[in-house]
Amino acid sequence: MKKYIHNEKGLTLVEILASFVILSILIIAFLTLFGQSAKQNRLSEEVMDATYIAQRNMEEIYAESQSYTFESYLVNHPETKRSGLEDSYTFSKEENDYTVVVKLKEPDDGKRNGSLLVEVYDSPSRNKLKAQMETILLWR
Repeated sequence: MKKYIHNEKGLTLVEILASFVILSILIIAFLTLFGQSAKQNRLSEEVMDATYIAQRNMEEIYAESQSYTFESYLVNHPETKRSGLEDSYTFSKEENDYTVVVKLKEPDDGKRNGSLLVEVYDSPSRNKLKAQMETILLWR
């Protein structure tokens, strides 16, 4: 019985403090990873939303290109203005906290194909491009 009472095996204060320090370092590292993961998820969600908006706008114009000629499209959409380039037209609109900029290139003479570029910026500053899609349209 005396043997168990006078047993001096155990943890010293230095050993306990060292284990707390190691445990704290591990916890801080994991908390940093969780914060970065949440930030990356938010950014990915913004890009996905902007890409969806760009795709939807592109599909709407594609559907109209199957029904209209380029000239009749311009007549039906007076918001579309000629841009600085001779054969280029553009318009922009606000949609779900984003600014959508649509750029149409007029088909070449005697051809029906023109290009379409849809850009989605964060609104209203327009300083950060969130998504962009481009295609060639074959007008009716």
